[in-house]
Amino acid sequence: HLLGTFTTFHAAGGARTDNIRRLAAVLDGTWVAPGAQLSVNRRSGPRTCTAGYLPAGTIVRGELVDTCGGGVSQVGTTVLNAAFFAGVTLDEWQPHSFYISRYPPGREATLSYPQLDVAVTNDTDGWLLVRTATTPTSITVEVYGRPRWSTVRAEHSERSEPRPFATTVRAAEDVPVGEERVVQPGGDGFALTVRRIRTAGPAGTPPEVERWRTVYAPQQRIVEVNPADVPAVVAPPAADGAASDG
Repeated sequence: HLLGTFTTFHAAGGARTDNIRRLAAVLDGTWVAPGAQLSVNRRSGPRTCTAGYLPAGTIVRGELVDTCGGGVSQVGTTVLNAAFFAGVTLDEWQPHSFYISRYPPGREATLSYPQLDVAVTNDTDGWLLVRTATTPTSITVEVYGRPRWSTVRAEHSERSEPRPFATTVRAAEDVPVGEERVVQPGGDGFALTVRRIRTAGPAGTPPEVERWRTVYAPQQRIVEVNPADVPAVVAPPAADGAASDG
């Protein structure tokens, strides 16, 4: 039986897409015994350039920079959601530090070998089979097995605790005077709660409800301008009698 499936989308072409397809191929056809755990990191091993992964965008200290294997968090997110709707135990997953709009808020995961993983346990009484499929613009993960739950659904709270983003301006010699280059768009931070509601057994059986709360930091907006256009930083006036090192 198909227990859970999920599809996420991405732009066609580029190193990021190659990395997604490489990791998806590693996971395709994975069998998980009853009581066993599927760990994306253990299954793939280090996702290095020598292993065939390419440099692509990765969040490092709040900024997207290229690292080997960048982009594979999309595979982790897709696995997480397929497992979410399959109703199996979600052992380990960590949302991104700031929200990425191509993913469902509160139901997305970052990957970084070996610290940040997506790991789930097969708590059914039969084997699970994980299948993956890719197109030039998408990845789909399907989880097959023996049904335990009659329905599995997600509910999202309203967003709360808004935190506005800030803009960082930095110099770049190749930007013409009077123009700017947007390196990273900004995005406000917020908090929300996701609930997974699973129902099983005869009518009238109370559903099992799980809750996860996610707090996203603001995504800073980064722009580059010509050095002549970098805003001057004005120091606050010194108090009377205060010394300054100049």
